[in-house]
Amino acid sequence: MASWIQTVAVVVALFFSGIATRQATRATRVSNYLGTTQHHRDLWMETLRTPHLQRIFEPEPTPAEPTTEEYWYIIFVIRHFATAYDCVKLGQVPARNFAEDMARTLSTPLCMKVWLMVKKYQPPDFEKFVDDGIASLGR
Repeated sequence: MASWIQTVAVVVALFFSGIATRQATRATRVSNYLGTTQHHRDLWMETLRTPHLQRIFEPEPTPAEPTTEEYWYIIFVIRHFATAYDCVKLGQVPARNFAEDMARTLSTPLCMKVWLMVKKYQPPDFEKFVDDGIASLGR
């Protein structure tokens, strides 16, 4: 009888442990989503606070080379996309329109110049994801 009670106690404990783990996983996903959203908002708000950074979105920027400030801002954008890509891969944030948003942003002339300079330093799967996304815009 005592063995049976111990078995039931272990099963019940495992059941509640599973529920707690599932709730913790959900909470982590929500936290990661909110963090990614906040970083995304902060990054794009910077272009509103610093209007000359909006030049990175121009179809024919003059001059055609990024300034040092634009270069580093684009690096931050690339790192943000790389982090978001990892979160999407891990199922921590939803992928809604992520590939298209990333591709449209990085396909602008100044972003493309910086991407071509730094893509060799990115994880191979992220590099392929970006290049495939940009290529899909031309289809």
